[in-house]
Amino acid sequence: MLNKYCKCGCFDSFKNQDADFIKEFEHWILYLHFHQYFFGRCLLILKKHKTAFSQLTNIELNEAAKIHKAWLKAIIKLTKKAHYSTTLTISNTESHIHNNHLHWHFIPRYENKVVFENINFNYDNKKQRMQHYNKIEIKQETNTNLRKKIAHAIKIRL
Repeated sequence: MLNKYCKCGCFDSFKNQDADFIKEFEHWILYLHFHQYFFGRCLLILKKHKTAFSQLTNIELNEAAKIHKAWLKAIIKLTKKAHYSTTLTISNTESHIHNNHLHWHFIPRYENKVVFENINFNYDNKKQRMQHYNKIEIKQETNTNLRKKIAHAIKIRL
């Protein structure tokens, strides 16, 4: 599915692409991360193959900022303002997964419990707030059906 939007094929190895796809924009694709330790964690994938931040145009950057703002509003609505900060990471690493294709990680951090579909999602304690998100994340894939519901809930609030 992603190769329909991202012609270079860098994300063809991603599983459950229909489940995790949220929305296409002019230059970007908003995509749910398969680890939902942080409820609503997403990837913003550039449709054009670029491997460095310096290669982005102002138009692409402006659109990414607008998408991030819309995504954050959706997360706040979904979690009833449990959100306290967002980790925003640009990445072009992991060449073995996606050939260094440039993308952003949108990672909401929470100070209160998040409940979605009667499932409790983790939130940060004082120790976790001082740690990088990859140090506290549980490396377990979230159930596909639950991811579909999360992706849909974000999409309708964008």
